[in-house]
Amino acid sequence: MTINSATVPISSIIVGDRAREDYGDDSDIVESAKGFMKQIQSLAVRQAANNQYELIAGGRRLEAFKKADMTEVLVRIYPSNLTNLEMKSIELMENIARLNLTWQEQTKLTEDIHQNQINIHGIRESPADKKG
Repeated sequence: MTINSATVPISSIIVGDRAREDYGDDSDIVESAKGFMKQIQSLAVRQAANNQYELIAGGRRLEAFKKADMTEVLVRIYPSNLTNLEMKSIELMENIARLNLTWQEQTKLTEDIHQNQINIHGIRESPADKKG
């Protein structure tokens, strides 16, 4: 099976029946999409007719990208002969086969980012520091 990657118009993605009914708070994705990070992870779609694509995985991200006024998104394009069973299996794995960072890993990464910001921008003294 060949899986291609491409940038496609959001308007070309057809959203059918989805397992996830509640997308929850997607403001973090919307803000990321509006900022320098844009789209970090591609959506999964199946090739359909007339330059259209059926969404397999990434519905929450897709809705956030629409809110961020994005017009194009990165996708992994699965062939049109992908079965419904295969589509649902991909959707399931996309939503359960991930592992969040431990709190220790998240703390270390946050500290690393903070140190990089200090290296780039320096440390700004607060008005309280100047009064002393």
